[in-house]
Amino acid sequence: MKRVVLTQLIGCLFLIGITPLESQAEVGENSTNATYKLVCPDDVHLTCGADLGDLNQYGQAYIYGCGTPYPAPPPHVEYNTSPCGTGYIKRTWTVMLCCGNYHSCSQYIHVYGKSFDSDNIIWPADYMTDECDPQLRPQHLPDSFNFPVFVDVECGNPLFSYNDRVFKKGDSGCKKIIRDWTVIDCYTYNPNSPDQKGRWEHTQIIKVKIMEEPEINCPDEIIANTDLFSCDGAEVDFPAVEGTGACGEDLKVTNDYPWAVSDTDASGFYPLGTTVVTFTAKDDCGNVGTCKTEVTVKDQIPPTPVCHHGISSTLKEHVDGYYLDLEPKWFDRNSFDNCTPNSELTFEVSPERVFCDDLPEVEVKLTVTDESGNSNYCITYLKITDNKGLCGPDSLIAGGTISSTLGGQLAGLVFVSLKDGNDEVVAKTVSNGDEFRFEELPSRDYLKVIPSTNDNPQNNITTFDLLLLHMYIAGLWAPESPSQLLAADVDMSGTIDVMDLAHMRNVILGRVDNFPGGDAWRFYDANHSFNDRQNPHHDNLPGLIELFDFEDHTMGINFNAVKLGCLSCPDQSDADAGSENRSMTEQAFSVNITSSDDVQPIILSPVENSSIYGLQFAWPLGKNNELLEINSERIPESALHYQVDEQNNLRVSVANTAKIDIKKGEPVLEIVLVENPITWSSKILDNQIYSNLAESDKLVFEVLESETGGYLVQRGFSVFPNPANGILNIELPEIDAGENSARAEVYDLNGRLVMSRSFDIHGQGGELLQMDIESLSAGMYLMRVNTGSFNDALRFIKTAN
Repeated sequence: MKRVVLTQLIGCLFLIGITPLESQAEVGENSTNATYKLVCPDDVHLTCGADLGDLNQYGQAYIYGCGTPYPAPPPHVEYNTSPCGTGYIKRTWTVMLCCGNYHSCSQYIHVYGKSFDSDNIIWPADYMTDECDPQLRPQHLPDSFNFPVFVDVECGNPLFSYNDRVFKKGDSGCKKIIRDWTVIDCYTYNPNSPDQKGRWEHTQIIKVKIMEEPEINCPDEIIANTDLFSCDGAEVDFPAVEGTGACGEDLKVTNDYPWAVSDTDASGFYPLGTTVVTFTAKDDCGNVGTCKTEVTVKDQIPPTPVCHHGISSTLKEHVDGYYLDLEPKWFDRNSFDNCTPNSELTFEVSPERVFCDDLPEVEVKLTVTDESGNSNYCITYLKITDNKGLCGPDSLIAGGTISSTLGGQLAGLVFVSLKDGNDEVVAKTVSNGDEFRFEELPSRDYLKVIPSTNDNPQNNITTFDLLLLHMYIAGLWAPESPSQLLAADVDMSGTIDVMDLAHMRNVILGRVDNFPGGDAWRFYDANHSFNDRQNPHHDNLPGLIELFDFEDHTMGINFNAVKLGCLSCPDQSDADAGSENRSMTEQAFSVNITSSDDVQPIILSPVENSSIYGLQFAWPLGKNNELLEINSERIPESALHYQVDEQNNLRVSVANTAKIDIKKGEPVLEIVLVENPITWSSKILDNQIYSNLAESDKLVFEVLESETGGYLVQRGFSVFPNPANGILNIELPEIDAGENSARAEVYDLNGRLVMSRSFDIHGQGGELLQMDIESLSAGMYLMRVNTGSFNDALRFIKTAN
């Protein structure tokens, strides 16, 4: 069809002979006046994104000059556009007019638009959150933090992707995510092109930072008490302190106490007073939580007051009356305290003032208080005289003596009371030595005089007395005086039997505070004559003297006193008794300590062959020590008795009616403790051993050293200064002549040897050794010093450098 049209057109062109205006074709030499036109559409200017699917919508070329304009054949289309479509499209129409001449014209379709670039990208902003375990994928983040946003895109096809690098520390929840974003323009990006045009990158930082402080709980206050053997502080056991992070993770808790067991356990030795310990828990995000505990170590052991007795002073005349003001220092007889120096003790006296009504004697209470506020008192009396006759005429006077017939000098205070027929106290005084006196008494028809004492029943009572009582009951020993028989009836029941034996054993072992009658002494009328000197306990001895038809001056109210339980005490009624000052013979037992895991078995054996009826000793075990068991294959079970008292002293008492023969080195007792005792002796019970029924011997413990087989007696050494930082001085005690070397070893509280040094010595007491401890960490340590004949240990504190 197109070809026919073209043929017709050509024929038309030949016939008409048109001269072309825009595009012309000459049709032969004879047709110069013939003109034909090929007219193209105007150029078009479009923006990127316009519809380029059908270019005919932007115009068509026509041929003019042969009647009605006729569309030119389809053009040749040439695309000169970028991948995103910008540039131009050239449409060229070509026709053959006459004589084989071709004519053409072109249309330019221009496509304009801005290419996609980084300016068209809004990258996600950096993001931070304090949530635990948050959702951090882009789709879970808020707008502007989630995905790249493309704006004002005129010509481009952008796409994005991302890659995460996650960095975290521990379990606290804190972390940092490095999110690398990549955007490409599909129109311009060629991954194989070296210039990487059409690719953009951006790094977004996402942080999870927990801002909440960890939770940490510790006690507000811990109160500990010193013991009798320590004034500088006390061992304190701390409960575990736990810390928890904001996201529930367990945290390590540290403390700042320099002498704690460790930085996580604040237990340790704390000085007297208040120490503030700060606990710190830090999570992996750097958040820190703290709490504080006040550790207060108190000295709660009261002073020991000692009173002067029998002080006498006279009333004085004042403008406001007749009286006497009392001063505490009159009555203090070197009272003392375990921690506070005597010069720092405070004293109070009650009453502070006495008057005429208090004649002739008044009870005085002296109260002693130490630096920690602990107080104790002793009771004494003041004899009041009226030398100037300020208070009028004298009244009735009574008095007498109190003599110890068995048990030595009366210890403690002896109080003497006067009671009437209604058992009401009329007057009370304190014996001055062995005398007592009442003055200014009211007239009475009947009075009774009753002495009593506050002496400790354990004074002068030993297992030797228990042995003698046991032998008497068994018919194997005979007392020499009625006083001994009165002393044997400790419950004052009128009979001497196994009950008295049990009461005496309970007092010796510290199981009870007193005998059943409530007094350590038995008082009776000195003028009493026994019906049967072999059985004086059968007599009725009421412990008082009755007065009838009381006269103006009644003296000679005399009492005898017997120390209950003291069968071995000399009889003071015998003129020759007590004249001998005997030096006690010593018998030694070796102490063999064989440590085993968490216990300390201690084996006691005689150093020489021995034949004994019994023995007694006491060891202070220390605060945390514990008696596990006592065993013996040589001592009958009925003869062996022991007790750990309230102060954690181990008391052992052995009394057997038949002698026990023991060979040298043969085990007598096995005592199993958690740790060694503080010392091998105690003031509460003398270490004694009994080889006969006439006298007791001193029992000496010698600690056996396994390396040499020798016997070592702990005699103590000292270190100073304590606490120390650089040089620690070690002062040795007296040691055996010929000793030429000493070794000092330092152990931490876990038992590890951390330092040791050997010294040359000269075998004399008081030698001073020096040890450099500057390299040690701050804390508490145990030092053990060994010279061969001497071996002992003590604690010291190393301070921070």
